[in-house]
Amino acid sequence: MVPCRAGADRRCCPATPQAELLLIEVADSSARYDREVKLPLYARHGVAHVWLVDLEAGRGRLRFYSRLEGGEYSDISSTEHPGVTPLPGLKGMAIDLGLLG
Repeated sequence: MVPCRAGADRRCCPATPQAELLLIEVADSSARYDREVKLPLYARHGVAHVWLVDLEAGRGRLRFYSRLEGGEYSDISSTEHPGVTPLPGLKGMAIDLGLLG
């Protein structure tokens, strides 16, 4: 999710890792690879927030990664029963992740 004002030409707001407000990774058979390989790459390149939807774990376990420190995520949490969750970087906006299942 890259912030861009409504109606703006996408070339005016290029997608760079630092511009990403949130990256959502959906893993149907690659959760371990995503955790061990992709997440460290996202952190190293400055993607501030990553949500990993692990479909292998059943009904959609979610892992939330945030607070970059030294190229690693220092705040990691997870839930198997997601609900209404605030969207990082979008004050007052939320999404009902309970609708995933």
